[in-house]
Amino acid sequence: MSDARRKFYWAYQEQKLYVSDSQNQEVTEKTWHARDLILARVYLLEENSTGDGYDIVQVPSNHILYFALKLKSNLGASAFLASCLSWTYELDGSDHSYIGSIALNVAALNAEVGDVADVAVECKGEFTLYRSTDGNHVNTTQLDIDVIPDLIRGGEAGPVDIGYIAVHCDDGAGNNGVRLINVDGVTVATFYPGD
Repeated sequence: MSDARRKFYWAYQEQKLYVSDSQNQEVTEKTWHARDLILARVYLLEENSTGDGYDIVQVPSNHILYFALKLKSNLGASAFLASCLSWTYELDGSDHSYIGSIALNVAALNAEVGDVADVAVECKGEFTLYRSTDGNHVNTTQLDIDVIPDLIRGGEAGPVDIGYIAVHCDDGAGNNGVRLINVDGVTVATFYPGD
């Protein structure tokens, strides 16, 4: 079964995103749809010892992977339109990766620019490593992300509203749970075993 997650190959020391770990084609922009839940897989890359490619590595010790999205025209005052602070480490053979779910906050997006049903919105996405030893963000890498309107809206896909969707999540400590997200892309409840 293929992996449906959107893959990000991040050469974090160079502060660049690439198409893969074997191609030096830089990624500087992406397009997302307004109600998407972005299932992401991040591979951290470091230049290999021969200097002719990259090795996939783990997040350095005492660092935490973060992603955030803001309105490009108002980075200082814009609300976070999406973020992912909880990534799950996964080892597949010798490849280290981090998986997370990035839910676009359509309510915040609408508050920033009005109804996003008919207009594309230019945003800026940012990956960063938070160094817990001194509280600094390091190796920050940004890309442009255009959020475009959906074609199928509300009841157009069927006779009733879509309602809530349930997605797998984890609390960062390895406990798996379920998160309920409403049609605006806002998390309304999170459940863990024993709740």
